[in-house]
Amino acid sequence: QDQVWGIAYNIGEEDQEKVMAHLDYREKDGYHRKAVLFHPQDNSIQPWHLTLYLGADSNPFYTGPTNENTIAEIISLAAGPSGPNSEYLFQLAEAMRTFGVSDSHLFDIEAKVKNILSVV
Repeated sequence: QDQVWGIAYNIGEEDQEKVMAHLDYREKDGYHRKAVLFHPQDNSIQPWHLTLYLGADSNPFYTGPTNENTIAEIISLAAGPSGPNSEYLFQLAEAMRTFGVSDSHLFDIEAKVKNILSVV
């Protein structure tokens, strides 16, 4: 019964190979492609299949079941080629608010990371 929220992008056929190569590089280290049925928030639009990337337990950074305090500590210290993980978290939380999604787990981690980083 879990739900995943996000934005679906339609990549033009002429750009698919280049975009997928970029995403395959960015999502390496234990992520794999998965085709799923996407249900738009607008129920008048028919669902369609798309590709997303899922982290697997083979990912070297996979921690398994982890409490929110530990997750916040990890995120506050982590950074990669795309930037600090905290910025990704903050942008994700803001996007969920924009969508009208209330995710207490996400927002609790966001608050903990902001506290660790002393960000207001």
